[in-house]
Amino acid sequence: MQLNNFYERALWNEWNQLNKDIQRRTIRQFYYPQHMDTYYQLEAQLVVMQRQQITNAKQHYHHLGDVCLTQEQQKIWNEQTKIIKNHHKTLSQHNKDGKLKEFFETLNEVEKNRLHIMMDIRSAYMEERNRQEAAEALILMQKQEMANEKRRLTNEKRKRAREDAKENTPRMRRSARVRSKTSDDPNAKWYRGTFYTNND
Repeated sequence: MQLNNFYERALWNEWNQLNKDIQRRTIRQFYYPQHMDTYYQLEAQLVVMQRQQITNAKQHYHHLGDVCLTQEQQKIWNEQTKIIKNHHKTLSQHNKDGKLKEFFETLNEVEKNRLHIMMDIRSAYMEERNRQEAAEALILMQKQEMANEKRRLTNEKRKRAREDAKENTPRMRRSARVRSKTSDDPNAKWYRGTFYTNND
């Protein structure tokens, strides 16, 4: 299963640890040997509950986001997570007393409470962060449009300059010495250091 943010990863790891706790000898010995079928059913139910909790967390991804916690958010997260870890420590006693159902009902409540608390504090944070990102994206888009417009004007200016250069091509100048030798014009005389311009 793909885990997309801090909450999903932490929740997955907590349930993995709970699965390991269930597999401890102190838990298994209450089912061995006559009630191992019940124990295996319990293991299978844990896997189902783990995936259900992760699926539930994924439905609130847009509230929780995928960025790191702030220092204040981390403090609140640690406080709520400590409550869940302390409840995990009562697993063996609940099992001895035959109250695993009550254990998981309480676990569901504390996990739900932590989820709602984190959603509340993260929602406002994520909204503000999204607004900032939208503003930055708008500024970047405006800068890109300005750069594109500047590039377009520059290209148009160069194009006009090339067209003007073609229209104003200077007349071809010929050597007066060559002109005097090849022309039938008696006035076409050549003097050293002079040029003849063809005006025809």
